Amino acid sequence: DKGNLPERLLQLSYDLAMFLRYRVFEENRCGQDGWIAIEDAASEFESFSVEDIETVIQESFSQDKPRFEKSFIGDRVHIRAFDVDGYRTRRGTRQRREGPVGGGGDGWGWGRSAAAWGRGAGGSW
Repeated sequence: DKGNLPERLLQLSYDLAMFLRYRVFEENRCGQDGWIAIEDAASEFESFSVEDIETVIQESFSQDKPRFEKSFIGDRVHIRAFDVDGYRTRRGTRQRREGPVGGGGDGWGWGRSAAAWGRGAGGSW
């Protein structure tokens, strides 16, 4: 890929992507558009510094597309996972995606089947 990410930060890049794509939404720790203060994200990865996360944000690419983006909101740096299709909210109405997300899931972008959420095959949402 395009970036120059140090090998010691490869796992952080993956973990940060999962955190920003899923956990921040599940735990209501970000706005609808996915932005979270970099210090708040760094608190989840205690073995790494804010500078390490800045490096990951700048140097992580997936198929030559940036994996993350950052912006100033007020006087603080905020980050989010980059969505190649344009940012779509992961709260509220579920949006249909083609195929499973992350190698599994229900095709609705949630990454879990209805059964995994405690709803049987004929269950209602």
